[in-house]
Amino acid sequence: MREVFEEFSNRKFIFVAPGGNQGDFLIYQGAFKLADELGLNYKHVLAPLNWKAETYGKSKVIYLHGGGGFTSWWDWTPWLLRMLRDANPKKHIIIGPTTVDTNRRYLDHILNMDDEMTFFARERTTFNIMQHYCDDVRLDHDTALHLNFGDGYLRRVVGKFEPRNGHDLLVLRQDPETSTHLPREIRQRDFGVVCDPVRIGDWGRLHMHAHRIVANRLHSAILGAILGKDTSLFAGAYHKNRSVWEYSLNDMGVKWIGYANQ
Repeated sequence: MREVFEEFSNRKFIFVAPGGNQGDFLIYQGAFKLADELGLNYKHVLAPLNWKAETYGKSKVIYLHGGGGFTSWWDWTPWLLRMLRDANPKKHIIIGPTTVDTNRRYLDHILNMDDEMTFFARERTTFNIMQHYCDDVRLDHDTALHLNFGDGYLRRVVGKFEPRNGHDLLVLRQDPETSTHLPREIRQRDFGVVCDPVRIGDWGRLHMHAHRIVANRLHSAILGAILGKDTSLFAGAYHKNRSVWEYSLNDMGVKWIGYANQ
């Protein structure tokens, strides 16, 4: 993604964030870190549900933060992309490293790409699918992986906690993206804390003080990898976890639990 930011570095950027949880805010902070390293001139806009797109100056470049929003259960992001295009018909739009569903019928309905868009996939499954929808598709890691402990950007999400080796944390999603069953290797009684951290308001401490993290929330595993913790990831409801693990997290020492096709 660095090369595209550098290509437009003489322009002003509008960074649009489609809301989300603490994992999504790791994504945003990673993009801010990269933008600041490159000296980009940008304004940050938070666009939660029911936000109305604005028309920006003709020289602006729009950057829509990446994530996992291009699915039938979290489809605010593709509608946000449509609204941004309708309000800004000739501006270049960059979509940050993203995962999309493999359901082609859904994608045919929801995607409306054009030749003034650059789409970054954060893993190869999405990269291959998006060849059917966008002329300029590129591959890069989730922007949260630009973060390092102590660089200030990570602190904005996790707070002032210092890493410790305390409890074993099992992160279980409690939303439509969860898997229907646990891999047989995982026994809940082996963990001191079992929860969905985004739902209990203690996200930073639960991860920073964990000795071990096992998760089906992708950004719990990403944070564990950034901190160098003993971290494992298992499947959610679709290919996202496995695909990002294959492209990024395997090389960072994160273990996969489950079958290869999960």
